[in-house]
Amino acid sequence: MINSALGVVKTRYEQECSRRLARLEDREVLGLHRRRTDYPDIYQGLNTIEDPDDIEVVLDAHDLALLLPGLVLWTGDGAHIMRNREQVLDLTGLYDLRFLGDVQE
Repeated sequence: MINSALGVVKTRYEQECSRRLARLEDREVLGLHRRRTDYPDIYQGLNTIEDPDDIEVVLDAHDLALLLPGLVLWTGDGAHIMRNREQVLDLTGLYDLRFLGDVQE
């Protein structure tokens, strides 16, 4: 009895995962952006962020901002990105940089 109940739960879980994956793979729902250049000068200017992955996020946002004027980057990273807010805004095409933690429910 328990094994059959677990089997049903497992099957439903797998079906839900498959449904969600199909939705993410639908280009009408989600489009991925590939950065056109590495922006080495901006990368060097952002080295005070200290986390290379966070610098890459900022560079991706910068690349998008060149295509979408007025782009605001929302981040939950207060330790690296927000701490360097003025530098990020000075070096990139971002319109603004905001912290998710400041949003009131």
